[in-house]
Amino acid sequence: MFISQNNIELYGFLNRDELESFKILNGISGIGPKTALSLASLGTIKEIQEILERGELPPYIKGIGQKKLQKIILELTGRIKEVKKSRNEEDKEVIEALVKLGIPRQRAKESLSKISPEIKTTEEKIKEALKNLGQ
Repeated sequence: MFISQNNIELYGFLNRDELESFKILNGISGIGPKTALSLASLGTIKEIQEILERGELPPYIKGIGQKKLQKIILELTGRIKEVKKSRNEEDKEVIEALVKLGIPRQRAKESLSKISPEIKTTEEKIKEALKNLGQ
């Protein structure tokens, strides 16, 4: 949802990756919600960054010149590092939780590696890891 002084706009997303991409893109100064929505439809943040670096911006995305394009790429590079760092920290939490349940660290890591990347929350990862270990 985007609220400004004159109106309220509601946006919908097909999946969590699009929503995350939208939030990150919308947080970049000079990028409004409509442009962020158009860019978010291109895929994950990493995919968007690769498209922008190649200069393959689809024609339906308006209002992005060369300077703004470079600014977006620069900001996305920093954000991708932050996202990877937070995911690594989440994975460490999952492994520690499994170890506290008496599962050997190596088996916990193996089980975590089998989990679908679409599973985002720590709790869901723990449940899936336990299911994998039970098989």
